[in-house]
Amino acid sequence: MVLRKENYRDMDKFNETRYEQRKRYYQKSQKYEPKIWSDAEIEEILNPEIPDSELSKILCRSVGAIQGKRCNIKKALRL
Repeated sequence: MVLRKENYRDMDKFNETRYEQRKRYYQKSQKYEPKIWSDAEIEEILNPEIPDSELSKILCRSVGAIQGKRCNIKKALRL
């Protein structure tokens, strides 16, 4: 469900709803322990065909960890 900011008259309610949705999304995969990234895992996270929620189950990593690693890799490639 996509939130439409224009549909909310009360911005506090909008922010609270957005926070709750994000919290539910990230709690789906917060059960994994931290570990070192392999080269094969890095190649998989750079593949745009697989959604992060499915990739989280395959790699046994949180969605936040996958998104953070992808961001760090892309920043390093720009340098």
